[in-house]
Amino acid sequence: MLAALSFASVLAISLASYVAVSYNTLERVDEKVTAASELIEGQNVLEETLYSVSNESLDSWSLDGDNASKTVTGVDLATLAESMPIDFDETVTVTPAPRPPPRIPSAFASLFRRLGLRLPEPEPVETPEIDSEAVQLKLTGLNADSDQRTLSLTQQTLLEDGSIETRVLSATMEPLAPFQAAITANHTIRFRREGTIDSYDSSQGAYGRDNQGHEAVLAGDYVSVSRAQVKGYAAASRRTPYFGRRATLQGPESNNRINIDSSRIIPTPYQPNLDTTASSGVGRLYEGPYTTLGSSNSAEPRLYYARNVNLRGNEQITIDGPTHLIVDGSINIRDRASIVVNDGASLEIHVDGNVNLDGRGIINLSEVPANVAIIGTNSRSRTITFRGDRPLHGAIYAPNSDFFAYGNNTTRTIYGAIVANRVTFDDRTNFHFDVALRDAHFDGVEKAYAFGSSQ
Repeated sequence: MLAALSFASVLAISLASYVAVSYNTLERVDEKVTAASELIEGQNVLEETLYSVSNESLDSWSLDGDNASKTVTGVDLATLAESMPIDFDETVTVTPAPRPPPRIPSAFASLFRRLGLRLPEPEPVETPEIDSEAVQLKLTGLNADSDQRTLSLTQQTLLEDGSIETRVLSATMEPLAPFQAAITANHTIRFRREGTIDSYDSSQGAYGRDNQGHEAVLAGDYVSVSRAQVKGYAAASRRTPYFGRRATLQGPESNNRINIDSSRIIPTPYQPNLDTTASSGVGRLYEGPYTTLGSSNSAEPRLYYARNVNLRGNEQITIDGPTHLIVDGSINIRDRASIVVNDGASLEIHVDGNVNLDGRGIINLSEVPANVAIIGTNSRSRTITFRGDRPLHGAIYAPNSDFFAYGNNTTRTIYGAIVANRVTFDDRTNFHFDVALRDAHFDGVEKAYAFGSSQ
């Protein structure tokens, strides 16, 4: 009997322990599920905010001048700050609980009673109403000259001792620039001949000895460099980049005795997947060569529409102010023909067809690449060919087009950046990436905002 009772006692203790452990496990699981749900909800809030700012769609927000605000629930800011790779500025303040009024000393209380006086009623302590589920969102800088926007998230929590904890997260949003690397391709990048690929900063002046760097990134699913000298990085997502025996990949601190510095081969860098945007509005028809587009007296771009642009012989178009040229068909420049973009002017070409830059091509007199942009609006496969004998100072954003540089066995020089489907250089090419394009934005490429990363 004693043994049976002992066994029963042990069994009871074991069952009680099992129930306790199971309850604690379920409690922890429930906490994890709640935390995951709050994190997902927080991510949704951030994504919806980015979408609202990018598309200038703030219908669900309350607007007040340059600011907008609204309230959401189901988000825990502490979890959000810890889990998201966003450069949050976090502040936490605690407001002490309201103190109860001091008690009347007993001697005074006795005196009041002997005198037949009524003791004064203490002022009631007001308990603040705190909704710990609510998160106040506030957007600032919406109509500022700068593209930067700031999002602040505020949440209050009533602590056990009655004090109030206020947590504020704030983060800045900036639009993504379409040119993060020197050359970005959805598929292959091939340099088949000699040449130099490096970087410079046009905001610091012209390319030269004191304005050269090693920040050119070649990013594609495969990168092949047969003989060229790359001063920068190579990044290939499908397989390891190929470098021929006469090619080099170097940085400013690389060992010159080693042609390929393996530390300069990196995972494919982030390239925003931005769409091209269709231009619309009241414009003029392109009237053919020997015309001047734009006006130096206008700060806003002049809009022109063309079915095709064909220049040959000595034909020329002059750009004399900020200009957008919308081409439904193709562009073909050959012989000694050219498009001349005056110093102080800019040209943004939106083209749906093929582009052939032969002859003198596009002459950018300012030599600032951001002042000339070719934006491929095509959804089907197209080609952009550069065969001109003059340097090209410009940016090409055509993710659905194949870019080729070849012809006449001459040296081609490009200052700027390229985003394309495939990129191939068949002649000797000197490609100088303008790092100033990392901060450049163009009307023909959608403006998508992102938070600053903490990683």
